[in-house]
Amino acid sequence: MSDGIHDITKENLSQVPASRGSNKIEFIVVHYLGVPNADNPYLYGGGYGGHYNIQRDGSVYKAADPKTAAVWHCGGGLQGSGGHTFHGICTNYNSIGIECGVCYSDTSVKEASGDSDQWYFTTETQESLVWLVDKLMKEYGIGIDHVIRHYDVTGKICPNPYVKNNKTRTSWTWDEFLARVKQQAGEPSSDEKQSESVTTKYYRVRKSWAEKASQIGAFTVFQNAKNCVDANPGYAAFDDNGNQVYPEAGECRSPL
Repeated sequence: MSDGIHDITKENLSQVPASRGSNKIEFIVVHYLGVPNADNPYLYGGGYGGHYNIQRDGSVYKAADPKTAAVWHCGGGLQGSGGHTFHGICTNYNSIGIECGVCYSDTSVKEASGDSDQWYFTTETQESLVWLVDKLMKEYGIGIDHVIRHYDVTGKICPNPYVKNNKTRTSWTWDEFLARVKQQAGEPSSDEKQSESVTTKYYRVRKSWAEKASQIGAFTVFQNAKNCVDANPGYAAFDDNGNQVYPEAGECRSPL
């Protein structure tokens, strides 16, 4: 497990693409590097990558300052048929990205499909990830329900070991990882909890519930969702169960 963070933000300044501005940090997004048996502590050209990079030996590098920098790590269109829960909700501007170096069972392979079952994380990488996520949750007041995978935003098979959940070699499953974060944070287990955890509810603005890619916003305040609908003819607001809540069925709205 890491005992500290190597700060290389100065070396990456030229690659930081945008300022976070006044956007509040609400999510922590976990990624994998996607290159067999490789590490990369830096941002890629154009500002792609994570704010933090965890190496296969457990070393942690801070490539960009999450307080000020928005880096390109969880945006893009929808992929596949799974995930997508936080699409349009978690963005590059309200999240911290953590990139993890990854291993591949066949060490002779230089490029590999993201859908392969041979990807895995070392125990050192995962232990440092638990340590870092716990640290960031406490620093930014982020709940465990907002610690997510890239897969949960766009549907990309990322991080592969925590999407496939096949426990290849030393990899844990995603649920096992979250359980270890809770343990690190000192949270009681689900069996010890006496009451249900509260999950944030969203009002999603889309053309229809089925058209996930049409979503232009997700709001915790109903009035804000209504305002977005009123400003965008042809759109409607839906609750978490897919029920249209505004405008109500049969309701006509005057054009702007």
